[in-house]
Amino acid sequence: MSDPPEWIGALGFTINLDDSDLPVLSVVATQAVTLIEQESATAADLEQLIRGDASLASKILRLANSPVYGGKVKIANISQAVVRLGLAQLKNTILMAATGQVFDQSDAIAGSLWEHSIATSMAGRWLAIELGAVEPEMAFVAGMLHDIGKIHIYSQEPEAYADLIRETEVAGDRFFPREREIIGFTSHESVGALLARKWQLSDEIVEVIRFHHEIEEGLNAVAGNQRLVALVSTANLLANHLDFGTDHVSEETLLGSAPAVMIGFDDEKLFRCREIFPDLVSEQLAAA
Repeated sequence: MSDPPEWIGALGFTINLDDSDLPVLSVVATQAVTLIEQESATAADLEQLIRGDASLASKILRLANSPVYGGKVKIANISQAVVRLGLAQLKNTILMAATGQVFDQSDAIAGSLWEHSIATSMAGRWLAIELGAVEPEMAFVAGMLHDIGKIHIYSQEPEAYADLIRETEVAGDRFFPREREIIGFTSHESVGALLARKWQLSDEIVEVIRFHHEIEEGLNAVAGNQRLVALVSTANLLANHLDFGTDHVSEETLLGSAPAVMIGFDDEKLFRCREIFPDLVSEQLAAA
């Protein structure tokens, strides 16, 4: 992907895209995820590595002890977290903890973006389990990272981007068409895809980040796993519909969207989501 190092949008947004300006994940988090993906990790290896980042280790243990994972006995170290969560879920927990460090959750805008990311990740995993054909843990990670580009743009242009978010929220509009109108090519999807590549995430994750809005418009830009992109796009709409986000998404918009139709998300599943999701997301946010 060949984006310019700097992009000036229609109303004077200046977004730096030079590699040195893009945020990085914790070195320990990146190494731990790589170790898990190589399928050679032992609990002892992971514990030794993660203990090198006290903040990350603390977040992982807090998440592992949360009600979301159903543990009744408190765990005190990473080895026990591996046993409780398994490697796939531990990878998600590491990515969640590390990604959370990129967001300044004391900031109102960044905090709302983090809340939406968590809600989308949980919706993605639930949809993957319910509807099949997508690996739930992949859907979880993709959902958590789908809007990561927004936090970089906000860090570069905090006042202007916050105003843009608030204006579209007050107007009851969708955010991404307005964002494209104002800052052009360098929207959160393209910036997020750059970040994902820098973090050496999988092509599937990059594709979700880059095309989760384009698939709403019925565009055929998705090169690989179209169902994963459609599922996370639906999860994004669902999270916003349930008020975990700033976009106003009606029931009609959600159920009639191209990705929801593609994966078979219907009014019966929406009813179930309304019953269970508010509490689930609140519990996850409290743990994160």
